[in-house]
Amino acid sequence: KESGFLTDEKALLLAKTYNFPIVNSAIIKSEKELLSSALKFGYPLALKVSSPLIMHRNAVNGVRLNLQNKKELLDAYEVLHHLSDQLLLQKMIEHETEVIVGSKKDADFSHLLLFGSGGIHADYLSDVNFGVIPLTYNDMEKMINGTKIAKLLKNKSLFWSIFTSLVSMLTDFPQIAEVDINPIIVLQDKLYCVDFKVKV
Repeated sequence: KESGFLTDEKALLLAKTYNFPIVNSAIIKSEKELLSSALKFGYPLALKVSSPLIMHRNAVNGVRLNLQNKKELLDAYEVLHHLSDQLLLQKMIEHETEVIVGSKKDADFSHLLLFGSGGIHADYLSDVNFGVIPLTYNDMEKMINGTKIAKLLKNKSLFWSIFTSLVSMLTDFPQIAEVDINPIIVLQDKLYCVDFKVKV
């Protein structure tokens, strides 16, 4: 039995299995894999440390963003691969708005769903609202409308597929203690999940 956060590799596999709209991502274990994935994704790119021992990447200066070309990517790789045996490469997406979607087990061991303002300031803004399972479309709308960021969201129906995926995953794996999808980038009529963390 695992305890703690899943590795990025396992979390990404879970996310793809349940059809979350994950931004183009690849686990990198060599320079060859790095350049191959970079060619596939295109620039700009983000490169991050990927280790179960490092929960807060920024705390160890383990994130490089907006890498615009091969030289910048290789320079970032040279530094970061000394911090972690494997890295996470992701396509950078420009964003209009960032939100957080997730879940936590409450004292009764049922899952509380959450929605709110996302990005690096999520903890400070404390702009979140909660819902429960089962979740109807109207419940989701009320949950979103109970946040300050709701007024920036033109198409709230976009989030229904993410919540149905989340509820389905939690139903299949009730042992999941916490899910943290932050940020989810809102760009026109598309969503892109960037960081996908699962705690068991």
